[in-house]
Amino acid sequence: MLRMTNKGKDTALHEAVRYHHSKVVKFLIEADPHFIYGANSIGYTPLYMAAEKGYGDLVKIIINTSPSSDHKGIEGRTVLHAAVLCRHQAMTKKILEWKPMLIKEVDENGWSPLHCAAYIRDAAITKQLLDGSSQDKSVIYLGIKNSNRTALHIASYYGCMDIVK
Repeated sequence: MLRMTNKGKDTALHEAVRYHHSKVVKFLIEADPHFIYGANSIGYTPLYMAAEKGYGDLVKIIINTSPSSDHKGIEGRTVLHAAVLCRHQAMTKKILEWKPMLIKEVDENGWSPLHCAAYIRDAAITKQLLDGSSQDKSVIYLGIKNSNRTALHIASYYGCMDIVK
């Protein structure tokens, strides 16, 4: 029953996340912690959906209860992209602790979470991402597809001196 989907390929877990029912989310994951919940018909996994909606408590429950959860979302974005775009520092920290290599994953357009942080002009999240990638600074050299612009290019374009620093 837990794995059944509706017409939109939503499982019961997708629905529980959508409506922010934390007790139900925890119960469903604990009932089958080894099952990996895939994306629904529009490309949302439960973990990505929780992050995009800014539900840090649900992200924490899913990561802690089912550490092998699928972290992908729409347009090739990851759960870290979603947390950054929500400007959610606590969630970003939790995700970086869980899977620090997500800092280097890019979406279909070549945007990393660091590009996103520069684009939304969030210096605190940018610092958090750079601190979280202290082992491997190659993320600062990632360029967007077709233009090869880095996060530094984006911050410079918008005149964000605090991010440039």
